[in-house]
Amino acid sequence: MADFVLMTTMLPAISPRALNLKDVFLSAKVSILGEDNVMNLTKVASSIVVMIDGLGYENLLDAKPGFFRRSMADADYAHCGFPSTTASSIASFATALEASDHGLFGYSIFDRSLNENVNLLTGLDRFSILDYFKASPLSEESQVPVHAVTLAAYENSGFTRATMHGAEHHFEAEISH
Repeated sequence: MADFVLMTTMLPAISPRALNLKDVFLSAKVSILGEDNVMNLTKVASSIVVMIDGLGYENLLDAKPGFFRRSMADADYAHCGFPSTTASSIASFATALEASDHGLFGYSIFDRSLNENVNLLTGLDRFSILDYFKASPLSEESQVPVHAVTLAAYENSGFTRATMHGAEHHFEAEISH
């Protein structure tokens, strides 16, 4: 017979006032237009948003002293939402929507027509991803120019083209400090 451990407390809920990754790009975009935004960013002439995949808040806190660690306060981070996969998080960032609204729920999906699992980041071309992606990215409808700097390895990625459609793409061999 299996041993069971009784869980005595629930997992903590995220505050409804907490920032979410889906709010970051939208807030930066509308701050250029001087509009109110969730992050309370003031009007600016231009904005740069750097999204580094896999570099969580806790990792930055544990890092050696440097710009990020010195600049961070408790309110300076955004939750990525659920699920916390690269595909769903980047899609939420790009559309300002939850995964349930944009349609990219995880890392891979089962495609019934192919009878196989398909990787959302690398397994779809820029046309077939539209079968799953139910939203338009903010870069497509933007009143301000959007530039996306991405690794050259993702230049022909359907995922990159779908999530940053309408942006001027700059593909680089490497992105380093």
